[in-house]
Amino acid sequence: MALPGYLSRVTMVPDLKLGVAVMSNQESVAHLSIMNHIIDYYLGYSDVDWFDTYKAYDQQRKVRIAAAEEKISTQRETVHRVPSSRSQCIHWYLR
Repeated sequence: MALPGYLSRVTMVPDLKLGVAVMSNQESVAHLSIMNHIIDYYLGYSDVDWFDTYKAYDQQRKVRIAAAEEKISTQRETVHRVPSSRSQCIHWYLR
């Protein structure tokens, strides 16, 4: 959890005696990409494009969230529809 506009990540790798802290003032996956790039450098890896990996994940996550919000919104409209007339209120109350 972070304040809007500020993100940070701290990772420790005890076997390498390595600690990495990344702080960012943008709400994106860039800080995760930078973190993994630094750790990969120390581990000797270089074949993963973390920015594109996280960007694709983030886009998929946004699509799933939008679909879930739409589903919840539709459920609310059908379940919690308030009666508009007095006779409908009485019928609704007596159910």
